[in-house]
Amino acid sequence: DNGAVIWTDQKAGTIQRLDMRCAPGSLWVPSRTNASDAEVTYGPMNHGGLLSAPCPSSYTGAVKLVCYDGKVSVSSGTCAKQCSAGIYAELNGTNIAHGVLADGDTFTAGCEGGLVGPVMLLCSDGVVVLQSGKCQVPKDCPAGGKPLLEAALIEHGSMLHG
Repeated sequence: DNGAVIWTDQKAGTIQRLDMRCAPGSLWVPSRTNASDAEVTYGPMNHGGLLSAPCPSSYTGAVKLVCYDGKVSVSSGTCAKQCSAGIYAELNGTNIAHGVLADGDTFTAGCEGGLVGPVMLLCSDGVVVLQSGKCQVPKDCPAGGKPLLEAALIEHGSMLHG
């Protein structure tokens, strides 16, 4: 029988059996950045057996589990938490709405409220962070000139942004 050790206990005069299989159950696995724990469920395994188990639906990834002496542990892999839909408050007061994002996904949005500039958000193990860009007050262009080709200079007065 795979997963069982059988021996004779000479003192007691009996045959002993130790089942080293791992029963079905669940294991709490730290997320990629240890920001949260994911409960991964698994089926029965024999001693020394490996099993690939998917992360729960609110996480991405999978883990490889190993059974050793009746205990299950993570051999490799990670679970990373998805980012729930919500609002990211940008530093200049712009609220940027975003949908559900998988770990590692980015979302690019424009700025509102008269501010300009694209903002790129990143989902990092359940937390939405600013990856690049910022919302800022537009700057008007001063009067001046712009060379056009090599022979002409186009002069202009001051202009509002946009």
